[in-house]
Amino acid sequence: MSKLIWLLGWALLSSAFAQPLKLTTGNDFPPYSDPRLPQGGFASALVQQVLDQAGLNHQLAFNSWTRGYQLTSRLEYDLTFPYVRTQEREQDFAFSLALFDLATSIVVLDQQLAILSAKQPQGLTLCRPEGYSTSVAELHGLKLVQPLNLEACLQMLYHQRVDGILLTPSIAIFSAMQMGLDWSKLVQLGPTLANESLHLMISHKHPELEQLLPKINDAISHLLAESSSDERLKLYLSQLN
Repeated sequence: MSKLIWLLGWALLSSAFAQPLKLTTGNDFPPYSDPRLPQGGFASALVQQVLDQAGLNHQLAFNSWTRGYQLTSRLEYDLTFPYVRTQEREQDFAFSLALFDLATSIVVLDQQLAILSAKQPQGLTLCRPEGYSTSVAELHGLKLVQPLNLEACLQMLYHQRVDGILLTPSIAIFSAMQMGLDWSKLVQLGPTLANESLHLMISHKHPELEQLLPKINDAISHLLAESSSDERLKLYLSQLN
């Protein structure tokens, strides 16, 4: 009887995993997440490789960061990515192992570098898109404005309506290139403020949480043991040229 119950449970679990997992990510986080890029960006490609490794069917959709977060919290999507782990998010979501790390800095225009270098970072007005983690800004007491997307931040910076953008410099440069802006004007102000890992998130309310997360973490461990996220990113970027 116990063997029959085990087989029935396995059959039900296999049936649940046979349904494609619904994934969502954001629109404007190049080269990591952007529908204009091959495979939807590096993070999207990596996550899909992870799920393939785990033997999990999946389908990917793009939403605004805020909408994707909310819909995943309401179980309309199974997983969302890539997100920095914060105490606030941990109240609603469980996190996978780290997919990759990013360095967060203040990015400014080169002609403003000398003037802004003389100021304290807390006296600057910085831009960071809505839906991005604000933990670094809170930690350092930085003043933020938060428009809907990264393109708006870059437009505000180039029109000098903000002093800088709080972001990974390579993301700012890649986005400026996509927009046709002079990316060579972008420089880093001061030291790197934080190195943060990014993860997949799944709601604590998800009925398959206890089964899905170990499978996903095993797949992440396996893939990144074969080749690091930095090596995989270099390969991905080389294929864009």
